[in-house]
Amino acid sequence: MKKYLGKLVLFFSLLGLAPSVNAGSLVMLDPTSVATDIDTNVLFDITRIIDQSGLSSTYTSGVTDFDTFTSSATTSVSEVSTIWSSAPGNTSGNIDFTLGGSYTISSFAVWTIAGPSEIAADFSLKDFTLLASDNSSFTGATTLGSFTASKPTNTTAVNAQVFDFTETTASYVRMEIANNYGGDRVRLNEVAFGAQAPAVPEPSSFVLLGLGGFGLAINAYRRHRTTA
Repeated sequence: MKKYLGKLVLFFSLLGLAPSVNAGSLVMLDPTSVATDIDTNVLFDITRIIDQSGLSSTYTSGVTDFDTFTSSATTSVSEVSTIWSSAPGNTSGNIDFTLGGSYTISSFAVWTIAGPSEIAADFSLKDFTLLASDNSSFTGATTLGSFTASKPTNTTAVNAQVFDFTETTASYVRMEIANNYGGDRVRLNEVAFGAQAPAVPEPSSFVLLGLGGFGLAINAYRRHRTTA
């Protein structure tokens, strides 16, 4: 009997360490892939906007708290190795994101480019629309909203701009870029989505689980007594 009691004590001790629910919180969601129909400068690959290379710190997709990260992480002065740029004469078109699964999203974070001059700021993203879909062809897509990104004014570091929309479950998101702030090309540094955090069982669920485990232990003990 002592052997079974020891296991029960360990079981309920572990239950006490279980995390509490944080309902409604958002986590950072990094798309698994990205593509664009906008003619791109060969030196500025589109994958740069989801590789976190331009951020002052990095995050873990599906884990890092969205609000905390977007309020602190910045992008620095634009470099070829960290940003995406369209080819000259191209300031509109689509960027498609594959989320890597079906997620409930409600926010979109954009880090535009930083300096080092006013001319560079003119290249920055301005007006865009987001569409969400469960298929890569965007058949029957849901419009999440139309938004305007602010023109960057800081030439050393740029904060995230967060755009919120109604919670929507999607596997793909399309960003329809309408224009920039007047330059002959459009540039972006980093983007990410805010997704619902994975569900964590409530404490009451752990209690029910514990009762079930207790019942199984008692039954095992009775069987042991019977066969002894």
